[in-house]
Amino acid sequence: MSIINIQTTANKQALDKLKAFLLSIDPDAVMTFEDDGYDYDISDEDAKKLDEALEKIERGEAKFYTLEEVKERSIKHLRSLGADV
Repeated sequence: MSIINIQTTANKQALDKLKAFLLSIDPDAVMTFEDDGYDYDISDEDAKKLDEALEKIERGEAKFYTLEEVKERSIKHLRSLGADV
């Protein structure tokens, strides 16, 4: 089990979309949040990106990588740019 703590200024609409995204990846996931009483808003552009990402997952078009795969891909990319890693 992994526990992640995220601090954000996103509003409830964005958090609901994020929760839907998370549950589409892991139906057994649990997401809770505390409201600080302020009402934050997500930009229309970001809301559209979240919707597109969720739709891509629902259609089975999204590719997910393990943390080790992400590390390997990042190192390979950095080396291709000339980094000494």
